[in-house]
Amino acid sequence: MESETLIERLSSIPGAINARQLAEMLHCSEKMLYKQARAGRVPSFRIGSLVRFDPVLVADWLKARSIPGISGGRLVGHYVETATSRKRH
Repeated sequence: MESETLIERLSSIPGAINARQLAEMLHCSEKMLYKQARAGRVPSFRIGSLVRFDPVLVADWLKARSIPGISGGRLVGHYVETATSRKRH
């Protein structure tokens, strides 16, 4: 049985998630996510002072930035990294 992809995992989450939850899934820091959200580079929304992420919108955002033919790639900042290559994205 194949393991669930990050995009599938995000798409199946009901409701909004916080920066800590998304950072764990993307293997990045919360600080980086907050900076990217503030700059409008990662889809997010605010509830008062709280920043939240719609997992379905984040999954769509990742799909739009994926490199065709690379399975198991992961987004790191503006890079998609695999075990054998690193490509600027």
